[in-house]
Amino acid sequence: MTSEPNPPRTESGPALTGTAALTKPHEIAERALELSRADGTVVIAEERTSANLRWAANALTTNGTTEGRTLTVIALVDGAEGTASGVVSRSAVTAGELEPLVRAAEAAARGSGPAEDARPLITGTAPDPGFTEPPARTSPQVFAELAPALGECFARARDADHLLYGFAVHEMATTYCPPDGTRPCCRRPPWPTC
Repeated sequence: MTSEPNPPRTESGPALTGTAALTKPHEIAERALELSRADGTVVIAEERTSANLRWAANALTTNGTTEGRTLTVIALVDGAEGTASGVVSRSAVTAGELEPLVRAAEAAARGSGPAEDARPLITGTAPDPGFTEPPARTSPQVFAELAPALGECFARARDADHLLYGFAVHEMATTYCPPDGTRPCCRRPPWPTC
């Protein structure tokens, strides 16, 4: 897998047209698939949110949320000796960066030898009816019971002359994989991690 840095962004860059309004993860993934010229392509968009609490010396220090999107393009190129693959992932991909990302995966596939474990893409499964649903999100509200309980723990720790340090993280991720004409779309249900 190739992980390339995102190209630098400038405030005075050219205006995006056509795909500039693509903000939903399933739309970005579908557009990347449409741009592909490879013999086979898999596009995976993962939308992730995270909430966290951090504490040190018996006091809450920071808390907040983050969100991000990763787009992975897997290009398959058939050759005389077999199928080669190229995988490129980037985070925070804008509509204007889609085509360069797809072309990078295709170039990686063309520059690779045949994959020993290459198999045909899966076909014949039913489309996921939730494919276009918005991604799951988390918020600091998930710690509504934990934060007050930590306050009680801090008080007991101070009374016992102990110091508590730690953190809590709650993440939600939703994965989108659009259809490519031979296989249906899928949306992996959100899964929390703590």
